[in-house]
Amino acid sequence: MSTVMKLNKRKLQQLRTMRCWSQEQLAAACGISVRTIQRIEKTGQASLETTRALAAVYQLSPDDLQVAQPIEV
Repeated sequence: MSTVMKLNKRKLQQLRTMRCWSQEQLAAACGISVRTIQRIEKTGQASLETTRALAAVYQLSPDDLQVAQPIEV
């Protein structure tokens, strides 16, 4: 069973469009399906493996793609 990560879908779309990449180009670069890219950009949810693939393509840490969680004091 894979861990589901909550990603910042707005940031993911911005990263892709800043590079002038289509969803198809991003999917090819990550080695995942176009449908997976579409789902992530819609829901913000991805497996840990997919999150790592996206982070590697963008040369970021997987933590950089996650939704910021408020710290409770």
